[in-house]
Amino acid sequence: MADQPDFLCVGAQKAATSWLHASLARLPGIFLPVVKESHYFRETSTTPFTWANGLRRGQAKELMGIYRQRFEMIGVHHRIQAQLRHYSAERVDEAWYREIFSFANEGDLRGEVCPSYFGLPEHDIDRVNAINPDVRVVLLVRDPVDRCWSSIRMHKKQRGDTIDIDRLFTEPDGLRVFLDYTRYDQAIPAWTAGVGDRLRVILFDDVVERPGETLDRVLEHIGYDKLMGSVPGARNVGDPTPMPDAYRLRLYEELLPQYEFLGTLFPSRVSQWKDHHECVLRRVAS
Repeated sequence: MADQPDFLCVGAQKAATSWLHASLARLPGIFLPVVKESHYFRETSTTPFTWANGLRRGQAKELMGIYRQRFEMIGVHHRIQAQLRHYSAERVDEAWYREIFSFANEGDLRGEVCPSYFGLPEHDIDRVNAINPDVRVVLLVRDPVDRCWSSIRMHKKQRGDTIDIDRLFTEPDGLRVFLDYTRYDQAIPAWTAGVGDRLRVILFDDVVERPGETLDRVLEHIGYDKLMGSVPGARNVGDPTPMPDAYRLRLYEELLPQYEFLGTLFPSRVSQWKDHHECVLRRVAS
């Protein structure tokens, strides 16, 4: 059996990727790496994300410290220490990425949940196919404004005073990274062109409203048919910090093309999203 991922979840960030990771990780016969996100295709791209190397190695170091304090866990989770040493490598290549999946048990479905793959360009999607031309891909979609705002709040929580939200909304490129991770009109066509019907697009709303049924759809898509036990509800969806009206208006105006695109895929749901935001904005304006 070749060492390769059988499936990938490529985001979007803040659209229930943590829920999907947790739901899959608890199932027998599914292997997910101990470090949730390798960022491999970003780190080794011809246009690499400069932060990917440091983040990967930092996560491995942090987890190694945790597991060293929990000796009863060592050796249980697919040779945890060996995985973390592997993730600590200074440089990575295709052989390194393939070796991640060698930690799986024989017969396991192997995959990775990594939202940074959301906006991979065509040549990097070709690299995904070169590793496994049959890989199944899951892409989660959330209301664009809500996804953006949730991502902004997450960054604020992680980085504290180094993030000034007012400045994000006033500086010329302040929102760029958050908008880039919401460009469904680029990501979905790119992945569709690259993998065709091996892509399954899932709504965040379905995760929240029908987590069990939605997980079944994902499992069917990736080729898993041994669902056992209960399914966790959506997790890590952010605190209920209200969105200031000025921020909502700015995000809605910036992201209107995304609503137009997603409306071709999910017309009823997108209409509900738009009605909600427009109702709030009308109430503010009156």
